[in-house]
Amino acid sequence: MPALPGRAGAFITSPVVGRLCAIFIFSTAAAVSAADTSARIVAAGRIAADTRDAEGETMGGIGSAIDTLPSGEIVMLSDRGAGDGTIDYRPRLQCFVMTRSGSRLDLQPFRTLVLRDSNNRAFSGLFPDRPAAEPPQRRDGRMCLDPEGLAVAEDGRIFISEEYMPSVREFDADGKFVRRFPTPAQFIPRGSAGPDFAADDEKVLVAGRAPNRGFEGLALLPGGRLATVLQSGPVQEGAREAGTTRLVIYDTDPEASPAIYLLPLADAAELDVSAPAGKKIKARHLVVSSLAALPDGRLLALERDNFGADGSADHPPARWKAVVLLDLRGSDDLTGRATLSGVAPVQRTVLFNLAALDTAAHGLPRAEMPAKWEGLAVAAIDGDRVRLLLSSDNDFLFPELSLSDGQAPRLFPFPRAVRPQDTWIFEIEAVLPPLSASRSATAAIGRTT
Repeated sequence: MPALPGRAGAFITSPVVGRLCAIFIFSTAAAVSAADTSARIVAAGRIAADTRDAEGETMGGIGSAIDTLPSGEIVMLSDRGAGDGTIDYRPRLQCFVMTRSGSRLDLQPFRTLVLRDSNNRAFSGLFPDRPAAEPPQRRDGRMCLDPEGLAVAEDGRIFISEEYMPSVREFDADGKFVRRFPTPAQFIPRGSAGPDFAADDEKVLVAGRAPNRGFEGLALLPGGRLATVLQSGPVQEGAREAGTTRLVIYDTDPEASPAIYLLPLADAAELDVSAPAGKKIKARHLVVSSLAALPDGRLLALERDNFGADGSADHPPARWKAVVLLDLRGSDDLTGRATLSGVAPVQRTVLFNLAALDTAAHGLPRAEMPAKWEGLAVAAIDGDRVRLLLSSDNDFLFPELSLSDGQAPRLFPFPRAVRPQDTWIFEIEAVLPPLSASRSATAAIGRTT
């Protein structure tokens, strides 16, 4: 199968500096200033829920992550598939040519890349059924993968974060597994008898990532580091109720232990100010879904509630789909610490909340906004202005799915999809606050001593 477009460059060189693609030219009419952190929607587009990919299968779940290439192509990542790990699916990348006409984005698919293990066998999105087997796998020997975060290096190599273990993995440009970065022990799901990758109930775990709350976002930092994030707090700290999570920074040496930082989520006061009216958002409703890197070493995170269109006939409207600026300067590495007492967390600043913008003018009323916004990518930067792409994960929400195990696709009913849901992509222009100190933020992104 053809590889992703080649990109010349050094080892894991950050691509964010050079992403000034032709379709992302900044408008001189933008109603923002250097002192203004307001945001505006530039364009929007959608991929129909019944679209099929080059394998003949339903093109679902692809908004789980998004990345851009200098050539202007867009790469999107599927997750484990429909049915939350109960329906067999081969996770994959989908590649698009994206064009903009006025305020409309058009995405034309041109390549599907199924992810394969070191034996060239397709990964399975099914839930692991060998509890203690590492990495997570099925009894038939297939490796299990729930990919959620994506970063493509300048030389075409692919980095993916996934939830089952959780872990960060490298793939070659053809989608074949190369290596797995070490997972800190505190994130390995553990029951009373030891590691349990097959547990789908948080109550049977005593530590580690909660079910379906593993490494969600991934970003390639300047200098070659990789940043990933636990979707919500570890089980030993309350999991979904923790109100905080972990940001993890891997050094350029893949065998080195990563640095770990405390990342707070939005609090009630912040939500009262920035979120439109609606159902009360509690800590358990909040997750971090994606990461993107800036050239100065700061990060952007996509933080969201779980309200919005989810395929059901009735759902609470979306309130919080926010892009947040993260600054690690002055934050404490948690490695070796026995307590969180006195720990300096990652500093966060809300740039904008998509649910508070006028998405209806682009065809998406807030009442119909998808619940799961999970893709975030830096498309271009001009001074303090940044162009971002945000994508929604449609969870394969279509009444009849075309699926395959590598043979001829077959049709399967999917009754969960009472209301079909398209995949949305929004292009947003925002203003970045300046660095508050003269030293580069990248200097602090690493292990503190």
